[in-house]
Amino acid sequence: MGGRGYETLEAAINAAAGTTATITLMRDIGVSSRIPVSASDITLTGGETNYVITNANNTVNFTFFDLAEGSNFTLDKGVTLQGGRVQVKSGAALFLKDGAKITGNTIFGRSVMVYEGGTFTMEGGSIEGNTSTTIAGGVYNNGTFIMRGGSINVNTAYNDDSGSGSGGGVYVNSTGTFTMKGGEINSNTAGTGGGGVYVSSTGTFTMEGGSIGDNSIYSMGYTGSTIDYKGGGVYNGGTFTMKDGSSISLNQVDAVCHTKTSWESSYGSGGGVYNDGTFTMEGGSIEENSVYADHANSESASYAWGGGVYNAGTFTMQDGSISRNEASADLAFLNDSYAYGGGVYLDSDSVITKTGGTINGNTVYSKNNAGAEEVYVNCTGNPVNPVRLENPVEADHNLTKATDDDTADELTFNKGWTE
Repeated sequence: MGGRGYETLEAAINAAAGTTATITLMRDIGVSSRIPVSASDITLTGGETNYVITNANNTVNFTFFDLAEGSNFTLDKGVTLQGGRVQVKSGAALFLKDGAKITGNTIFGRSVMVYEGGTFTMEGGSIEGNTSTTIAGGVYNNGTFIMRGGSINVNTAYNDDSGSGSGGGVYVNSTGTFTMKGGEINSNTAGTGGGGVYVSSTGTFTMEGGSIGDNSIYSMGYTGSTIDYKGGGVYNGGTFTMKDGSSISLNQVDAVCHTKTSWESSYGSGGGVYNDGTFTMEGGSIEENSVYADHANSESASYAWGGGVYNAGTFTMQDGSISRNEASADLAFLNDSYAYGGGVYLDSDSVITKTGGTINGNTVYSKNNAGAEEVYVNCTGNPVNPVRLENPVEADHNLTKATDDDTADELTFNKGWTE
């Protein structure tokens, strides 16, 4: 910085307070306590060489940088953070560029924590190999997160004792907004909800590009009594909008109970997307996702619902495609297994409005109970106008009703689901 050398990284950052500065690392560095970053505009780079900033004392739940109001902090090429996180407070901004990496943060995960009023812009680089025992293996966002490039891959949110964990890649909390314009959220894992992305009840996710792929919900050997897994790619409890150029593909829910002593059933829902909020599909594709359920106990049952999308909220489909997804259920013994809605499963209290797009080429499989390769409508209970179509066309076998009771009269599907 300014041609001057500093003994410690903290000394260099303190000297840059109130200025615009580039700090170039000259060696690997061990950091033993969090470094506060005050109002400034700092770029941290390794130049053409990759240097690693490590958690020197191997402290659990460690923070490298604490960004205060007015600070703009950029991690550029040649910088790897190993074993800790960056905290972005209200009024602060973090930028991640090509060639930068945040990895190896264990136990509490959340390698980037964006507080309400904070901003994180990911233009490149990677957030990978981080682990949480609760939520947010990779990024916890309660502020503003804009992703233009880079990757959030191979992160995990899972608790060995309870089998729980949500948001393997990203967790969007109640005041969080996430705009994804590019990049990838791939190969992340969670225990019960949102292998790639978890959006909480008032969180917002807008997907304008990029991919959410090959993420999973997986029991990882958990032998507890309840197996209820949701959203291999995305669990949405808030507002999720999907646009042209975006892809949710190759995600899976693997709801398998490994113990014969459990008397509960196995439930798997929404291989691509589990929606319990508001999901609007303006374009893009949900393809080749899967949900699989199995149980080792002969007195229990397994249920696989919605290979592409499980809708328990409000789903508006204006364009795009839902295709080549699968729901399959098996059983190690002879009890019942159920697989419904290879493309879409509509729960009894959900609402769907379809004005465009295609739902086709999806499949279901079960040893003894399977139905509705494309769309399954659960008409039990008391649904309130759950289905509204403006472009019904061919193939009335594409949609299967759960019952033929009076409540089904409220449905106005009028044949198939493809343009």
